[in-house]
Amino acid sequence: YYVSRFALRYPDVTVVSDFRDPWTWGKGYGYPMMTKNRKLAEQKIEKETINMSSYITCPTQKMKDDLVAMYPEYLDKIKLLQHCMDIDDIEMQSIPKINNDASTKVVFGGTLYSGVESFLEEFLSFIDNHNKTMEKKIFCEFYVLNKVEDTAILKYAGKYVIFNVSISSKEFLKKVSSSDFYLAKYPDYFKDVLSTKFMELL
Repeated sequence: YYVSRFALRYPDVTVVSDFRDPWTWGKGYGYPMMTKNRKLAEQKIEKETINMSSYITCPTQKMKDDLVAMYPEYLDKIKLLQHCMDIDDIEMQSIPKINNDASTKVVFGGTLYSGVESFLEEFLSFIDNHNKTMEKKIFCEFYVLNKVEDTAILKYAGKYVIFNVSISSKEFLKKVSSSDFYLAKYPDYFKDVLSTKFMELL
């Protein structure tokens, strides 16, 4: 929004505003909990941003379709610009997984979004019960951007479930390459807007 304000002072400058995530039509980042007046203010800012920008870019077709449906008068300036990734973060030669028949390793990286708590609790409960009775253990490592505070999830932290702070993309992708499984669980409201992780992993 603030970058698009430059268009008022410098009309000859091409201003590109990139919508990486849904704004007023989204379900994340606490938007549904905003007051009516705050939502109206956000809607006003969103429309002003689109109006003042030379182009609006968004990473998925679903987001572009949503924006065009809301602002058909700006159809020509709304463009699809898919998530990009830094090729330097990815080792071009895959790191071989250590062949360890005694255990299975699962890794997760990124943000634990609101809406996945019940799944995680059930998943970690499964690991806990499995490891109590089975010889081949399951290890699960989380590398998270946000602080995990849910006690129903944290109670499983220990020898087999480890919560770590986030690491660089390059180092994390090495972890993925040397693991048996990558845990990908996101809330339904993000199913059409998250793609970067999948591109990198594939």
